[in-house]
Amino acid sequence: LDPSEGLDPSEGLDPSEGLDALGRLDGGGLVRAFERARLRALSESAGETPRERAEWVLEATAYVSALEVVGRLASIERADRDALAARARRTLLSLAGVATDEDGREALDLAARYAREGLRALSGAAASEWGDGDDAPPPVRDLVRLVRGDLDGFASADVALRLRGSRRGRAELAGLVPSIASPAAVRFRVAADTLSDDAPNAALRDPREGRAIGSLSIGSPPGDGALEAFVFPDRSVSIYADPPLALRVSGIGVEERAARPGYVEVRPLDVTGPLSLRVEYGDRSFEWVLALG
Repeated sequence: LDPSEGLDPSEGLDPSEGLDALGRLDGGGLVRAFERARLRALSESAGETPRERAEWVLEATAYVSALEVVGRLASIERADRDALAARARRTLLSLAGVATDEDGREALDLAARYAREGLRALSGAAASEWGDGDDAPPPVRDLVRLVRGDLDGFASADVALRLRGSRRGRAELAGLVPSIASPAAVRFRVAADTLSDDAPNAALRDPREGRAIGSLSIGSPPGDGALEAFVFPDRSVSIYADPPLALRVSGIGVEERAARPGYVEVRPLDVTGPLSLRVEYGDRSFEWVLALG
């Protein structure tokens, strides 16, 4: 799909939000908006009500699904992920005692839906699906404000979920902000490129025989690197990386079966839940949790 086909990038934008502004978008504004919300959610404030505390935590967690869509999920430090995830779980479990009326209950239910998507992304689990249909994309103005960090956490999550259901919307986002390597755009491309390069690939698994279970965009600015993970019928997991830097993977109950720059295959041994991996990619080292399903 040509991202520019039928798209007027300045449609619906104020003059100050025109093409010059689009060229400056890199997702940093969204990251900063999330960080402000995260700090507020994890800080204790005198005089705050249980309802206010819950809303702050849910909003910060809701931002995470937007970071996932624009490929900036890796910008969250591991310790910050764990702290926010723990607070979000406690908040979601205690919502029954927060709402005071029916309208409040409905508002919190919607906020909780957005937060659960963010919590899923924080844990490293892949989204249940990325729609490839013809759902109407969000307006261009909403895409710009999402990436720039002008929307609150709940509005950001709403746009992100609509993008997940719209192939055209994701293509428009990529057209507006080419520097963003979103999981939707990265998925399968890295694996396909790895198979088609000039290096020997006899040991590589064909991703078409497996199922995509996760993707990451790495680096600041975004686009420094990308990884994709696929699980195969024999439960082996292959990880493909672009650029093809040194890649090693370890974990409890995990056996490495094949490795080369930009590719590694592992086999989980007696692992029944999510697969927790320690990934060393180039000069970076991080944890990645994959839901095998």
